[in-house]
Amino acid sequence: MNTIPSSSQPVHIGIDVAKDSLQVDLAGKSTHFANTAGGHRLLATALPSAAFVVMEATGSYHLALLRFLQQSGIPAAVVNPARAKSFAKARGTLAKTDPVDAAMLSDFGRAFQPPATSPREPQHESLGELSSVRTAVLSEITLWRNLLEHQQSKEARCHSRARLRQAAASLAKVDRQIAALMEQSPEIAPVASVLRECKGVGIVTATILVTQMPELGKINRREAASLAGLAPYARDSGKSEGKRMTRAGRPRVKQALYLASLSAVRYHPALKDSYKELRAKGKPAKVALVAIARRLLVILNAKLKEHYAKAAMST
Repeated sequence: MNTIPSSSQPVHIGIDVAKDSLQVDLAGKSTHFANTAGGHRLLATALPSAAFVVMEATGSYHLALLRFLQQSGIPAAVVNPARAKSFAKARGTLAKTDPVDAAMLSDFGRAFQPPATSPREPQHESLGELSSVRTAVLSEITLWRNLLEHQQSKEARCHSRARLRQAAASLAKVDRQIAALMEQSPEIAPVASVLRECKGVGIVTATILVTQMPELGKINRREAASLAGLAPYARDSGKSEGKRMTRAGRPRVKQALYLASLSAVRYHPALKDSYKELRAKGKPAKVALVAIARRLLVILNAKLKEHYAKAAMST
C-alpha cells in the first residue's frame, strides 16, 4: 500500500543505506527497513508509483537494493557521497543521523534531478570485483618482494618466496578470468576491443575503464576528464595565479590512465610527439604524463562515441 499519493512528477525518495538497514525518507517521515531481500520487498510496497530513489554509493551495501529496484522498474540514482556531503554542508545541515541523511538525499534529488543509474549486466560486477582482487594481489606481491629484499635469515626468505609464488599464481589466475569474462560478454567485448585498439591501452586499463567509467563514450571530453580526475582546475585569487592542478575524480581510473600514458608515450605516435613537445616547453615529466593521460582519455572517449553511433545505426 502506497504511503505517498501518486504523482506524474518523480517523487524523490532518499535512502540512507547501511550494511543491515535502510533508513527511508517517505514524505518527510523517516521509516526503517531491513537491508535484506524481504526488506526490499516491503520497501517496494511503501513507495509511490512515481518514486525515484536517491542513495549514496556505499561500497557494496547498496548493490543488492539497486538491483532489486532496477528489476522492479523503480528508477534509482546512486550519487557520489562527497557531492551529497558538500550539498548538506552548503545548506547548513550539521547534524548527521540516518534520518537526517535520508531526508538530505531526498532534497538532493529534488535539487539536482540526478539521472537514473543504468542497469549493468552481471559480468560488469564480476569484472569490477576481479579488478579489485587483482589490485590487492599486486599489493601483496609488492609486500613480499620488499620483505624478501631485506631479509637475511634463510627461514624468513623461504617463507617469503613461497608466499610470493602463491601470489604470482593467483595473479595469473585472476588475469585469465578477467580475459575470459571480457571475451564472453556480448556487451563488454566490443567496447574492450575498441579501447585496446589504442596503443598504450592493455587489458588491465580496459577492464578498469569498462567497470569504473561506464559513461565513457556517452559524455563530452570535459565531462570525461572531470570524472577521471584529469581536468586541470584554476587556483587563482586576486592578482595571484596559482598552478592548475587536477583533483577529485575516480582514483582507479586516474591511476590506470596515468600508467597507460607511460606506454602511450612510447608506442602511440601522436601522443609520443605531444609528450616531447610538452617536455621541450619545460613541463616536468609527471605534469606532461598527466596531460598525456588526459589526451589519451579524450581519444578513447571519441573512439567509443563513434562505436556507439555505429552500433545505433546498425540496429
